[in-house]
Amino acid sequence: MPHTKPSPLHFEILAAVALASCVSGRPSLELPPNPPGCESVVQRHKKDPGLAVDSPPKPMGILIPPVTNLRAEPERIIITFLVDETGVPVPGKVLVSGAKLPATKRALTEGLQDWRFIPARVGECWVPAPFSYQLTMGYSWITP
Repeated sequence: MPHTKPSPLHFEILAAVALASCVSGRPSLELPPNPPGCESVVQRHKKDPGLAVDSPPKPMGILIPPVTNLRAEPERIIITFLVDETGVPVPGKVLVSGAKLPATKRALTEGLQDWRFIPARVGECWVPAPFSYQLTMGYSWITP
Protein backbone atom coordinates (compact mmCIF):
# COMPACT_ATOMS: atom_id res chain seq x y z
CA MET A 1 0.00 0.00 0.00
CA PRO A 2 1.66 3.27 -1.05
CA HIS A 3 2.18 5.97 1.55
CA THR A 4 0.64 9.25 0.47
CA LYS A 5 1.23 12.65 1.96
CA PRO A 6 -1.94 14.01 3.63
CA SER A 7 -3.55 16.70 1.54
CA PRO A 8 -4.69 20.09 2.91
CA LEU A 9 -8.26 18.79 2.48
CA HIS A 10 -7.44 15.91 4.86
CA PHE A 11 -6.33 18.35 7.58
CA GLU A 12 -9.43 20.53 7.03
CA ILE A 13 -11.66 17.48 7.50
CA LEU A 14 -9.85 16.42 10.69
CA ALA A 15 -10.11 19.96 12.10
CA ALA A 16 -13.84 20.16 11.28
CA VAL A 17 -14.53 16.78 12.90
CA ALA A 18 -12.54 17.67 16.03
CA LEU A 19 -14.42 20.94 16.39
CA ALA A 20 -17.80 19.27 15.79
CA SER A 21 -17.14 16.58 18.39
CA CYS A 22 -16.07 19.19 20.97
CA VAL A 23 -19.23 21.20 20.41
CA SER A 24 -21.76 18.38 20.11
CA GLY A 25 -20.10 15.54 22.01
CA ARG A 26 -20.60 13.32 18.95
CA PRO A 27 -18.49 13.43 15.82
CA SER A 28 -20.25 14.36 12.63
CA LEU A 29 -18.64 14.45 9.27
CA GLU A 30 -19.54 16.57 6.27
CA LEU A 31 -17.42 15.17 3.46
CA PRO A 32 -16.98 16.94 0.17
CA PRO A 33 -18.63 14.96 -2.64
CA ASN A 34 -16.60 12.60 -4.76
CA PRO A 35 -15.18 14.35 -7.83
CA PRO A 36 -16.63 13.50 -11.26
CA GLY A 37 -15.44 10.13 -12.52
CA CYS A 38 -15.44 8.39 -9.12
CA GLU A 39 -18.74 6.55 -9.60
CA SER A 40 -17.10 3.63 -11.45
CA VAL A 41 -14.44 3.31 -8.72
CA VAL A 42 -17.13 3.34 -6.00
CA GLN A 43 -19.19 0.72 -7.87
CA ARG A 44 -16.14 -1.57 -8.24
CA HIS A 45 -15.51 -1.36 -4.49
CA LYS A 46 -19.19 -1.99 -3.70
CA LYS A 47 -19.05 -5.17 -5.78
CA ASP A 48 -15.72 -6.27 -4.26
CA PRO A 49 -15.03 -4.50 -0.92
CA GLY A 50 -11.77 -6.41 -0.57
CA LEU A 51 -10.09 -4.41 -3.35
CA ALA A 52 -6.97 -2.49 -2.34
CA VAL A 53 -7.33 1.11 -1.16
CA ASP A 54 -4.78 3.91 -0.82
CA SER A 55 -6.05 4.83 2.64
CA PRO A 56 -8.30 2.62 4.84
CA PRO A 57 -11.29 3.94 6.81
CA LYS A 58 -10.26 5.98 9.86
CA PRO A 59 -12.50 6.00 12.94
CA MET A 60 -13.80 9.39 14.00
CA GLY A 61 -16.22 8.28 16.65
CA ILE A 62 -16.45 4.83 18.20
CA LEU A 63 -18.99 4.66 20.98
CA ILE A 64 -19.13 1.33 22.78
CA PRO A 65 -22.72 0.81 23.94
CA PRO A 66 -23.42 -0.22 27.53
CA VAL A 67 -23.59 -3.99 27.71
CA THR A 68 -25.39 -5.79 30.52
CA ASN A 69 -24.47 -9.23 31.76
CA LEU A 70 -20.71 -8.76 31.50
CA ARG A 71 -18.89 -12.00 32.15
CA ALA A 72 -16.14 -12.45 34.73
CA GLU A 73 -13.81 -13.95 32.14
CA PRO A 74 -12.84 -11.38 29.50
CA GLU A 75 -14.13 -11.85 25.97
CA ARG A 76 -11.94 -10.87 23.02
CA ILE A 77 -14.46 -9.59 20.49
CA ILE A 78 -13.76 -8.67 16.88
CA ILE A 79 -16.31 -6.60 14.96
CA THR A 80 -15.86 -6.58 11.19
CA PHE A 81 -18.09 -4.50 8.94
CA LEU A 82 -18.24 -2.45 5.77
CA VAL A 83 -17.84 1.34 5.93
CA ASP A 84 -19.56 3.01 2.97
CA GLU A 85 -18.23 5.92 0.92
CA THR A 86 -19.94 8.41 3.26
CA GLY A 87 -18.18 7.09 6.39
CA VAL A 88 -21.16 5.18 7.83
CA PRO A 89 -21.17 1.45 8.71
CA VAL A 90 -23.41 -0.54 6.36
CA PRO A 91 -26.27 -2.28 8.22
CA GLY A 92 -26.48 -5.99 7.53
CA LYS A 93 -22.75 -6.24 6.68
CA VAL A 94 -21.59 -6.84 10.27
CA LEU A 95 -19.76 -9.84 11.71
CA VAL A 96 -19.24 -10.06 15.48
CA SER A 97 -16.97 -12.90 16.56
CA GLY A 98 -15.96 -13.87 20.07
CA ALA A 99 -19.08 -12.60 21.88
CA LYS A 100 -20.39 -15.38 24.10
CA LEU A 101 -23.77 -13.79 24.83
CA PRO A 102 -26.33 -12.92 22.14
CA ALA A 103 -27.13 -9.68 24.02
CA THR A 104 -23.50 -8.53 23.65
CA LYS A 105 -23.53 -9.24 19.92
CA ARG A 106 -26.86 -7.43 19.51
CA ALA A 107 -25.75 -4.37 21.52
CA LEU A 108 -22.53 -4.02 19.51
CA THR A 109 -24.30 -4.51 16.17
CA GLU A 110 -26.97 -1.92 17.03
CA GLY A 111 -24.36 0.46 18.43
CA LEU A 112 -22.57 0.62 15.07
CA GLN A 113 -25.16 3.11 13.80
CA ASP A 114 -23.44 5.78 15.95
CA TRP A 115 -19.91 5.11 14.66
CA ARG A 116 -18.43 7.49 12.07
CA PHE A 117 -15.37 7.24 9.83
CA ILE A 118 -13.34 9.11 7.29
CA PRO A 119 -14.01 6.67 4.44
CA ALA A 120 -11.35 4.75 2.56
CA ARG A 121 -9.78 6.48 -0.42
CA VAL A 122 -8.59 5.40 -3.83
CA GLY A 123 -6.90 8.37 -5.43
CA GLU A 124 -9.27 11.28 -4.79
CA CYS A 125 -12.36 9.04 -4.44
CA TRP A 126 -14.13 8.03 -1.22
CA VAL A 127 -14.90 4.29 -1.50
CA PRO A 128 -16.49 1.58 0.65
CA ALA A 129 -14.06 -0.71 2.46
CA PRO A 130 -14.05 -3.22 5.33
CA PHE A 131 -13.01 -2.25 8.85
CA SER A 132 -12.25 -4.44 11.89
CA TYR A 133 -12.26 -3.37 15.52
CA GLN A 134 -11.08 -5.51 18.43
CA LEU A 135 -12.07 -5.01 22.03
CA THR A 136 -11.95 -6.95 25.26
CA MET A 137 -15.05 -6.93 27.44
CA GLY A 138 -15.42 -8.31 30.95
CA TYR A 139 -14.46 -7.42 34.47
CA SER A 140 -11.95 -8.54 37.02
CA TRP A 141 -11.74 -8.31 40.78
CA ILE A 142 -9.04 -6.16 42.29
CA THR A 143 -8.21 -7.01 45.86
CA PRO A 144 -6.86 -4.28 48.14
